[in-house]
Amino acid sequence: MTFTADEKAIIFLDSIESFDYRKKSSVLGLFSRPRELFDAKYEDIAEAVDEDAARIISAALRLDGFIDRAVDGATANADGAITFLSADYPQELKDIDFFPLVLYYRGNRRLLAARNKFSVVGSRKTLPQYYTAGENVAEKLAESGVVIVTGIAEGGDGCAAEGSVKSGNLISVIAGGIDRVHPRNRQNFADEIAKSGLLITESPSGTVPKIYFYPIRNRIIAALGRGTLIVSGSGTSGARYTAAYAAEYGKDVFCFPYGLGISSGELCKELLKNGAYMVESAEEIAEICGFKIEREEKIDLDGYEKVVYDAINGGVTRLDKLMEKTGLKASEMMPILGMLELKRLVVRDSGGNVNTVK
Repeated sequence: MTFTADEKAIIFLDSIESFDYRKKSSVLGLFSRPRELFDAKYEDIAEAVDEDAARIISAALRLDGFIDRAVDGATANADGAITFLSADYPQELKDIDFFPLVLYYRGNRRLLAARNKFSVVGSRKTLPQYYTAGENVAEKLAESGVVIVTGIAEGGDGCAAEGSVKSGNLISVIAGGIDRVHPRNRQNFADEIAKSGLLITESPSGTVPKIYFYPIRNRIIAALGRGTLIVSGSGTSGARYTAAYAAEYGKDVFCFPYGLGISSGELCKELLKNGAYMVESAEEIAEICGFKIEREEKIDLDGYEKVVYDAINGGVTRLDKLMEKTGLKASEMMPILGMLELKRLVVRDSGGNVNTVK
């Protein structure tokens, strides 16, 4: 991987695991360009951080080859890294407080630039009917070109990822290093996502996810989407943080409806009482967010109608060939063609040939 001097300085600083965000930002704030860190002295760095932190950085800067090794280690197993100074760093993240200094990624980084992104999250303990509903929403939006932003665990995040992964319009945000997917049983799925979608994290490679990483991670999910759907969540669910971040960032919050006594819907009911949108379909979300989504008209075909329609759709257009293909007589074929025409599925030309119209 090739990085500019400024990007390398940011990744090097980000790789120091013992430093929190504030320390890293304070050090970067000392310089007009991050690359100036490489020539900084202990006294300079000590102006922004405590003495121990200043010693760690200044000692690392003096070690021959340490910076390159640190950058290589932070980006190991990743396809690349995007710093807040990189040209394709998403504006949605620049607009929030405590934006990630670096995004380490695997997959299609161009998805970050998508105009239409939508976040979907929920509890790991998601009831089957709500899992299916979340999967359907994600699939429909993703097939219409909306990039779904979610996590990777089972449940509410999992249904969103499962629904959108086939289209490739999926950004999955994980809490640990790019090589430390958690839960571990989702590693194969993460590899699948990286083939056409995008896997991102703000943690350098090798970082083991800790429990407090997840609510912090959720600010990224909330910021990237134009809105956030809460599929499920108990009163203490981590999805609460995502909803709170979305509201703080001025994004719309959406929830599925829940009945009485369903603990996995407590968060949704609370959010709905406080002004969230109640939705049940991708079409409802699309209308509120301004997404363009095609509405499929479901037209029922009986057995013979489907046989004839499939034959026409497969290129058999002459009446005699249709009868030969389907085994139907002319007296049986004509009423079927008439019904298909009424349903606006086929049209007959002046020569008597039949073609599909959708």
